[in-house]
Amino acid sequence: MDKKPLFFYGWIVLAIAFVSMVVANITRNSFSVLYVVILDEFGWNRANTAGIFSANTLGFGITVPDAKKGISRYMNFYNQERPHQSLDYETPAEVYFGIDSQNRETSRYLKEATFVS
Repeated sequence: MDKKPLFFYGWIVLAIAFVSMVVANITRNSFSVLYVVILDEFGWNRANTAGIFSANTLGFGITVPDAKKGISRYMNFYNQERPHQSLDYETPAEVYFGIDSQNRETSRYLKEATFVS
């Protein structure tokens, strides 16, 4: 009989990710609170300081399509190509659509027709 683990460590990963995102957002969004202090400390004028913040925001916006492509590629791999031990070494797409893992040609056709990457 398999012994159930005392604690699921996925919760620790989730907590670390949550705290990291909170800290990152607080840091990024605290610019307006620290704006006057930054002006005084570095002796910059308002135009230069606002330009730096605008460039930072634009940089975040430019990276969104690349992040979308990367996440889409990973989800495609995870759901359509990677066999999972918990699913008897079948992919989630094969299990969900009831595809026989022996019939790979039909499986490939359905995967390409069904999922958008």
